[in-house]
Amino acid sequence: MRQLSWLALVLCWFATVTGVAQGSEGVGLRAWDRLRSREMECPLQHTDVHAQISGFVARVDVVQRFVGPEASGPVEAIYTFPLPEDAAVDRMEMRIGRERIVRGVLKRREEARKTYEAAKSAGKTAALLDQERPNVFTQSVANLMPRERVEVRLSYVVTLKYHEGSGEFTFPMVVAPRYSTAPDGTKVSTSNTLSPTRPAHDIALTVDLDAGLPIQDIRSALHPILVQSFSAPKARIMLATNSGQLPNKDFVLRYKVAGAELQEGVLTHANKKSQGGEFLLILQPPAAPTRDSVTPKELIFVVDQTGSQSGEPLEKSKETMRYCLNQLHPGDTFQVLGFNTSLYPCFDKPQPATPKNLIEALRFINGLEANGGTDILGAVEYALRQPDDPEGRLRIVSYMTDGLVDNENQILATIAKERGRVRLFPFGIGNSVNRFLLEGMAREGRGACQIVPLTANGQKVAAEFAHRIADPLLTDISVDWGGQSVDKNEVYPRHIPDVFSAEPILLKGHYTKAGSGTITIRGKLRGKPWERTLTLTLPERTSESAHSAITTLWARAKLEDLRQQHYVAELEGKSQVPLKEAMTLLALEHQLMSEFTSFVAVEERVVNPNQAGRTKTVAVPTYRPEGMDLSATMASGFSSTGTPEPASGVLFALGTLGFWVARRRRALH
Repeated sequence: MRQLSWLALVLCWFATVTGVAQGSEGVGLRAWDRLRSREMECPLQHTDVHAQISGFVARVDVVQRFVGPEASGPVEAIYTFPLPEDAAVDRMEMRIGRERIVRGVLKRREEARKTYEAAKSAGKTAALLDQERPNVFTQSVANLMPRERVEVRLSYVVTLKYHEGSGEFTFPMVVAPRYSTAPDGTKVSTSNTLSPTRPAHDIALTVDLDAGLPIQDIRSALHPILVQSFSAPKARIMLATNSGQLPNKDFVLRYKVAGAELQEGVLTHANKKSQGGEFLLILQPPAAPTRDSVTPKELIFVVDQTGSQSGEPLEKSKETMRYCLNQLHPGDTFQVLGFNTSLYPCFDKPQPATPKNLIEALRFINGLEANGGTDILGAVEYALRQPDDPEGRLRIVSYMTDGLVDNENQILATIAKERGRVRLFPFGIGNSVNRFLLEGMAREGRGACQIVPLTANGQKVAAEFAHRIADPLLTDISVDWGGQSVDKNEVYPRHIPDVFSAEPILLKGHYTKAGSGTITIRGKLRGKPWERTLTLTLPERTSESAHSAITTLWARAKLEDLRQQHYVAELEGKSQVPLKEAMTLLALEHQLMSEFTSFVAVEERVVNPNQAGRTKTVAVPTYRPEGMDLSATMASGFSSTGTPEPASGVLFALGTLGFWVARRRRALH
């Protein structure tokens, strides 16, 4: 029986990677066409990323180079890839060969698809960029001819995160498999491979950093880097290309600047079409003394024990949880909840943080095993719908998960509707987590998100979490705009989150008329009334290039607000048509990617006349995220390459059976 189990496990692994074959060293990854009639080289050859950071804002250009396989006829390449969850994608162009450049046009998604399909059928080179999620995109290139080089350039702007004196720039490199909850089978589709000896496609990344203040330290959380130049507030950082690194985890760059406080101020961009414009207001929270005592809280720790957490991720969650429990105060109450497609509470209700209860919780944590699918929604509903603490303790809910599900909007809408006084603090466990969901949970739950790479120190992570929740620095924040012509309904975020540590408040707003005056920020500093007055100047004109990204960032923030309203309406059974149309018109006005708009580029020249546009479709493989046990993940129902072919489906079924037989034998022994 043991030999049969191991054989079935091997078959499970083989079925997981069916459709992708690893070539010998120097050949690279090879892929099958959609009809499995021919094996060919992967058309995606190289990705080049260049980020220019100025203060809080980064402009990032991503160039994907596709080359037609030499031993094939015309192909269509389809590549699913990630971008930051808050990226505002506003430009796209296609370059064929060295001289032919076609600028992408933003259209309604259905219209862009029709334009692309018509060009493909006519034998023209075309590129289509679709947004599947705010952080997942699909690039399609039609009529890629043998040996022909096609580059697709997309560009986006994003605001950087800033925490405790350090800035952070993140570029995700791989889309992890998602647990599909959609009844119609809709999923984020990727082709995941086991780690090959060399990449099928490589990546180069350069960051030109202008921090605005002297830089004291530069480090990368997961990748080796080269700091090419370093002078006061500026530096050039490059990904080390000779390190054998695979594009299978997030690139996370952190840099520390001199001085404990950032400079407050406002960046503006006047609109040429009207008298108004947009602004980015940067507020630095004040310093405040720590309290001698800590207010008791009710803490609910929710631990993801699904298949995607098998191995290193679950062990990192357990390590972090042990230290989190050690940080509890005598007046706190707590609960520990494991979940996959079911819920497994440690206690019937939150218990006092006594030594006996802590020992029971540690025993519970140590016994958690990774298997099954991911029902984050069920875990969210459980935590939010618990009866209020009889002594009025503030409930803090901490999720330890990779967030790899496909129903993010349903989860976020549920949090927005039912959060009450609860504060959510998600931990993203892993090197390629779903930041769109995790950051959204923190935003809607008025808490903070903390990403925990597999290399992180669990004790340090737990200490930082305890410091954050011990006592919020600044709460109940509001802005009195005085006599300024600021549209209060178009300042984002609408509900300013509490400040839990030394991190700035960023407000993106729209004004209707130029002017200058004072504004007042009010809140509670360690529970006591606090206010600050600032001068705000809103210009009538700015140069075309000066802070032009501010308008794009404001439009992206408004789009996110409308998106959340859209899914809350869907959750409540109300019509979403007006919100969908509002999102579409906003995206078209500001040339922004969205669920309802896509970029399409078509070259008028016919390059594939003989086959009337007939091509083979090749899905470009991506990599297994570092630290993920892919066999356990696939056996738990996560989507990777879509519906298996009949033969691979049989192998997959045998492999899954063997996986559970092996697990059962281990449990019995």
